[in-house]
Amino acid sequence: MQSTRIIPVAADAILLHQLERTTNTSVFVSARLLARQFTGQDNEGLLCLSEYANFLRNLRLTTSAELLADGQSGFGNALNTYYTACELARSGADRLVLNDQSFPAHSLTPQQPVSLLNFAGKLKAAQDGLKEKSTELVVKLDGIQYYGISGIKERIKIAKKLGIASIIIGHLNTELFLELENKVSLTNIGLAQDNELISIAELEQAVPAFIIPIADSIKYQEKMTAELISRLEEKQYEKL
Repeated sequence: MQSTRIIPVAADAILLHQLERTTNTSVFVSARLLARQFTGQDNEGLLCLSEYANFLRNLRLTTSAELLADGQSGFGNALNTYYTACELARSGADRLVLNDQSFPAHSLTPQQPVSLLNFAGKLKAAQDGLKEKSTELVVKLDGIQYYGISGIKERIKIAKKLGIASIIIGHLNTELFLELENKVSLTNIGLAQDNELISIAELEQAVPAFIIPIADSIKYQEKMTAELISRLEEKQYEKL
């Protein structure tokens, strides 16, 4: 069976440099991980565009890896999306991931999706912001629990009509994934593991174009933190 490409998730330069030593040359710079680092809360909607763009700009200065920037839902309406695309492209994004949630985007519990009209408008605004730039636009569909498989097909059709080839589908669970796998060809589509309702192993069964393991990355961070706290508590106990 063909192996699926895993695009690692990072929000710090040290990890990014370690990843560069492997065969992975692409990294998703997750606003969700950055929000956890900056605010201590699992909510990327708390970040403003300038905070994320400044961080991305600093990362760009330290690496030659392909950076997938997290444009969230464009930080507002179509005009905000245009400025988001301009700013993140200037900040060093090789690819800009734009989701279809209402603003502010939230990965733990996704916001309702924007309407099809607003979806098309924001994609066109992002494309305008990326004109004459080398940054590629990637669409992330986060509303499968709201609009179902038919909505996925509609939004893929709109994206392709606008000339956008790169699609990611997120916020899946096992039931939705099985239905999606049976009704949509995932060969050229990426999948995001935004939650622990589905495992990487399950997603790999569909052999998608790539997988972005966001939930597993957060779980690993939490595991390392828990182990550190446990060791510190043991040391404190030994002193008593």
